[in-house]
Amino acid sequence: MSSRNLYEVLAETASLHPHAPAVEHGQTVVTYAQMLSQVNDLRDKLLARGVQPGDRVAVMVGRDVHEPALLFALSACRAVFASLNRLWKPAQVAYALRYLRPAFFVTGKTMAAQMTACGDYVAPPGGVVVMEDLLQIAPPSIRVTPPTPSVLDLGAIIFTSGSSGQPKGVMHSNASLLRWTESTVRYLGNRPGDRVLAILPLAFGYGLNQLLSMVHCGGCYRISQSVLMGDVIRELAQHSVTGLAGIPNFWRDFTRALPGVGIASSEFSLRYVTNAGGHCPSSVLAEVRAQIEQTDVYLMYGTTETLRSAYLPPHLFESKMGAIGVAVPGAQVLLVGADGLPCRPGEVGEIVHRGPTVAQGYFGAPPETPCDRFRPAPEWLPDVQAGEKVCFTGDLARQDNDGILWFESRRDRQLKINGFRISPTEIEDVTKQLPFVDDAVAVCVKSDDKPEAIHLAVALRDDAQSLSEDEVTRFLRSRVANYMVPAKVHYWPDAFPRTANGKTDYGTIQRLLNLDHPLKQSA
Repeated sequence: MSSRNLYEVLAETASLHPHAPAVEHGQTVVTYAQMLSQVNDLRDKLLARGVQPGDRVAVMVGRDVHEPALLFALSACRAVFASLNRLWKPAQVAYALRYLRPAFFVTGKTMAAQMTACGDYVAPPGGVVVMEDLLQIAPPSIRVTPPTPSVLDLGAIIFTSGSSGQPKGVMHSNASLLRWTESTVRYLGNRPGDRVLAILPLAFGYGLNQLLSMVHCGGCYRISQSVLMGDVIRELAQHSVTGLAGIPNFWRDFTRALPGVGIASSEFSLRYVTNAGGHCPSSVLAEVRAQIEQTDVYLMYGTTETLRSAYLPPHLFESKMGAIGVAVPGAQVLLVGADGLPCRPGEVGEIVHRGPTVAQGYFGAPPETPCDRFRPAPEWLPDVQAGEKVCFTGDLARQDNDGILWFESRRDRQLKINGFRISPTEIEDVTKQLPFVDDAVAVCVKSDDKPEAIHLAVALRDDAQSLSEDEVTRFLRSRVANYMVPAKVHYWPDAFPRTANGKTDYGTIQRLLNLDHPLKQSA
């Protein structure tokens, strides 16, 4: 099998496009030749520090041009990198380090100091490597021979978002990461000269994919200078960005901010934009299309366990708006019913992913331990290989008569009230059509003295006028079946809680409503 790993891909691109920009941040531009030199320098320092093949190395460094180089340097060492989200607090970082048991922790001076003061912190055996010091020290006088890479090596541990519990580390091999990258480059049509604006962190699989895709095709990974939406929009125009990735909350904020920035869509060089990380309401998607109508919009679906499963080709955007589309190149996406058999068109079933990007499993789980996610491939599939595993994603969808997949909801978010199975996503999407509604979450609230009932949490826009509970329920009654109308509407006092990856934290919202948290009952 090929020996290529992430480092080998970078080396190949640097030989083909040595003077092309690889990474940008502000006014700093790093060419591919310079990036390869940086990576080799960091690799030699890390090997001299004692990093060994197979070592797990936790990473939490500054958002600058050195972060991508560090990940490729660890790949060159045949180590396994695990990027931690910079938004995590010291207690969350301490949990991740206890969970991962890494050989080393590479971080900045500030976080290193904060961790020593954290009571739950257990230092890795190799200690903390301070990134600022690593960059400043001289290269070793005696160079350690780099190990030969293998596509079979474990390449990265990517944490889940934690939207439904503590984040878990998902193990992906070099082969998985490379096939994921090749698939993405193929359906997005990435090529030399492309430039993506990186809003998403590298700790998020969706963000890591942008970096790997640009290195694979010889494009430029530009790190955004600001998280303020007006600044992001100006940077898009000023630096001729051709690709932009976002999650639903990003696109909602983007469409609201763009009209006030004073930049016409004709000033953009955007060839495509992508949405993943959650279901995006049709009202937001329609605004995206209206505001940047010359740009292809790709709707994508995937999980940390499968990386990317499906996408909606842009020529189907209008006719299939809101769908998650078809399987990405190299993957097979199935819908499986509760009986374990394939679903017919129109039937709702669990999304099952088959292909080379299925993860090796969750870190820390013994290989023989039964897992609800990673299971033997169903026997009715053609050409099943010995020991082949597929991923049962926990997401529900249906397929229309054209073979297009439509997301329904998370299996663990499906509501069952009075014998009816209800998709909370449908209730939420309809609620978001109301003027002044910023976001909505539908949950099933249980109590000892009352029957299960649908409760709806609503977050209003800053410019919202009054909106009564009766107005919300009357609006819903006119658009959904009576059994889907919430028993109670809660008005959230501010924006919904988010995970570190920016996704809605459904678990926290559910817990607060179950505890009868004192929220406003009307606005």
